[in-house]
Amino acid sequence: MKDSETLLTDLLEYHHVINQEIIDHLHDHSEKMSEEAHDLISHTLVAHQTWNNRIDHSCEAPFTLQKIIPLNLCSQIDTQNYQNSIKILSSKDFDKKITYKNSKGIEFTNSVTEILSHISNHTSHHRGQLMAELKSCGIPTTSTDYIFYKRK
Repeated sequence: MKDSETLLTDLLEYHHVINQEIIDHLHDHSEKMSEEAHDLISHTLVAHQTWNNRIDHSCEAPFTLQKIIPLNLCSQIDTQNYQNSIKILSSKDFDKKITYKNSKGIEFTNSVTEILSHISNHTSHHRGQLMAELKSCGIPTTSTDYIFYKRK
């Protein structure tokens, strides 16, 4: 079994590679892309940014959770998110407890590992919604499953 750092690094790289492919795909089909699809990719990227910032305040978080990221900035934001998460992995104690407030102002405490695991699960969840939305718009979809990524 891989140790936590190696596994999380692998998952973050997977999400980054697939996100970049999806963002390129959205550019290619922007004329058919729905507002909902744009909302989903934006939310996924802004949430990742927000979680990185909760762990490490030096990670920039210029967008709020309700902000729609212009499509031409999505690739850049995704790359920044990935780089910040990798920086967190190499510099933070995985068991360190992070106290933060959610978007409603309620305070919670979770470990770095729990938060980074949440980022991965949250991204997968919304990516599935995005693929369903693209299909409903008549935009071809591709497999975004982790196992298919590992087979490449």
